[in-house]
Amino acid sequence: MIKKTTLLLLTICMIFSAGIPALAADTGFPDLSGSHWAYPYVTELVSDTTVKGNENGYFEPDRLVTRAEFVKMIGKGNAVRTADFADVPKTHWGYDYIMSSGLAGDSNNNFYPSAPMTRGDVIELIWTRAGKPSGIIAPSVITDQAKNRNATAWIYISGVMVGSDGVNLRLGDPVSRAEASALIIRARRINPGNGQINFADTVSPVLLETVYNSVPLFDGPYVPGKPITNGEMARAAVRLASEEFHLTYRKFSAASSFDHIYAKDLAVIGPCIGQNKVNADFIGAYATNSDALASLTYGAILKAHTRVSYGNANNYYKDIPAMEKNLANTILTFAYENGIQLYFGGMIRPDEKLTMKTAAAILLQLDEIIGLQSGITTDTDQSGNVVAFDMKLEKNMGNYPQNAKEFACILKGIPSDVYTKAFQGMPTLDGSYGKNPAAAYDFAREYGSMFLDVLKRYKDHLKQTEGIDVRFTYFPSMLCNNQNGYTFRIKCEIISLNGKVLTYQDVFDSSDVIPLYNGMTFYADAATDYTMGTGAGGTLSVGGIIYKVTMQ
Repeated sequence: MIKKTTLLLLTICMIFSAGIPALAADTGFPDLSGSHWAYPYVTELVSDTTVKGNENGYFEPDRLVTRAEFVKMIGKGNAVRTADFADVPKTHWGYDYIMSSGLAGDSNNNFYPSAPMTRGDVIELIWTRAGKPSGIIAPSVITDQAKNRNATAWIYISGVMVGSDGVNLRLGDPVSRAEASALIIRARRINPGNGQINFADTVSPVLLETVYNSVPLFDGPYVPGKPITNGEMARAAVRLASEEFHLTYRKFSAASSFDHIYAKDLAVIGPCIGQNKVNADFIGAYATNSDALASLTYGAILKAHTRVSYGNANNYYKDIPAMEKNLANTILTFAYENGIQLYFGGMIRPDEKLTMKTAAAILLQLDEIIGLQSGITTDTDQSGNVVAFDMKLEKNMGNYPQNAKEFACILKGIPSDVYTKAFQGMPTLDGSYGKNPAAAYDFAREYGSMFLDVLKRYKDHLKQTEGIDVRFTYFPSMLCNNQNGYTFRIKCEIISLNGKVLTYQDVFDSSDVIPLYNGMTFYADAATDYTMGTGAGGTLSVGGIIYKVTMQ
């Protein structure tokens, strides 16, 4: 049963937000004043008699709540378990609440009453108490965070839990008593007619700006409400597909039929928005959400280094009028079926002017589906082509290193220490002489084949001289000018020592006497001089280990 109240459900449901008026009398807890953000939630639970303080009368809002404590706070459910949990005797203080909670145990029939309640546990329980609603549409960047997509979609779209940045739900994190109180009351107040979350309006402005800046597609700084023209949108899509900021168009053969700075770009994306739009009048008009989503998705698919399966049609957004079966239909179907969402209920407001903010929200989701950055290896496929792979941006700003601003982007899966350690021969990254990797990013990406060629020669050298097989991975966002040449941070993997017993010192330019072994993975700096790629051959040295990946 949903309790009626005049309190509006927050659409941007930050767990730690404040500003909600108190609903009842003083709780009497010395450590929970009326100005505390969780005060109204705790007050309501106190009035229900499911919450009380400790033996000294304190609420302890920041203390982590246990599983047993949480099920008491939420109150008894209608279904009572018939078989006891192995670790919850009838004498346990929370026995009755646990048995009627609806919260499951593990495969060994243990409930773990004293273990911290996690945010993921909370989702499962309150979703179950709500009758397990299903069929709710939410972005895949949200639902992919948990096995139970229905529960995650419901809790997010209802505004009960959206995370502090509108994306990361942190489902493995424990819950404090204050947070638990808020989640329980928010779940009670869900009204299907109110409070639905629009993803594009919920994501943290800082995260959207970070994504925009991490995938350099547009000219000029990020201005959230600034509209984008069709020409600018077309160029962004081509830059995405090419992984070039300064375009060469070497991947495309499209020719323009009129003169305009963006004419060739529009010709390239014409197939995915409709050839009837490839004209001088359209190019200067403001782009719409539907054209932008089709174009940027098309660019991401063309960029992908791994096979992207698409081809379905006629399953796109609810507010898009009926379309003929063409590439635009297929691309928008791909976007919809892969969970790219902007507004509540599967809507994208197709005719709305595209803004930088909306473009960033699209890019954030495309990155999670495909990965808009790349790692390039020294491996080659059967056709002799370099093997590259798609990489995602780190979207949890809490995981960003303190010196993140020195890099064009922070990649998911790269340990923080890899970013914070000084580059070889460069004590600081102060931006002078192009030392800051962010300043060299476009050059590093567009001339990556030059650096990769040097790494491949070094790999062959190690095979010939030491008899070992290695793999190097090059990251364009980790290169800088060292004044004598370039230093780039690489991932190194020992594929096979072929029976040899070697130390790091035996193989690389370092005094580290560390035994090498098959499967060893570490990060190190490769440094070269300006002559590389000029025909003079160039020199390369790989220094000491920056970060060693611990084997599981």
